Amino acid sequence: MSKESIVEDILKAIMANDVKQFRARLFELSNIEIASLRLMEEELNVLQTICFYNAESMIEVIRERFKDDEGCSFQLGDYGEPYQGNKALHFAVLSGNMYIIDFILNELKADPKQVTKTGLNALHCAA
Repeated sequence: MSKESIVEDILKAIMANDVKQFRARLFELSNIEIASLRLMEEELNVLQTICFYNAESMIEVIRERFKDDEGCSFQLGDYGEPYQGNKALHFAVLSGNMYIIDFILNELKADPKQVTKTGLNALHCAA
């Protein structure tokens, strides 16, 4: 299966909240490949896409996969999409999902003060 079709399947799995398909496709890629994937035309990473679709059930798969990989975990939480600079935390706050917010802050150790290109932090997004 080509990487392009795997990426397409990952996006479909997130959108459908299909944990089984999501897990199966992720295991075809290395952690570095997963952390560097860009989905949709907005070029969101996997975690941002999970936050965007409020696909909370996917967090456990991410937790399992990256539990011993601080570098890639950090990369997932720290990547800012190229247009507005929103990071996963911003998307999670906008979706209002406390479970995902908690995961990003406490397990990925994201900085709650990180700002977008327009200077907005997570608190601004929550307002």
